[in-house]
Amino acid sequence: MVPTVLEQNSQGKAFWRVIVGPATNASERSALLKKIQGIGFEDAYAVTN
Repeated sequence: MVPTVLEQNSQGKAFWRVIVGPATNASERSALLKKIQGIGFEDAYAVTN
């Protein structure tokens, strides 16, 4: 996994978005999400551009 960390702001508060990927199909996306959640990021979810 190669993460990209982006610092962003919402309603005046800073937060960090971590993007991992790309996944080229639903199967890869599901496997990657399961792996990320398995290492402790239980609130992770898939997004698309």
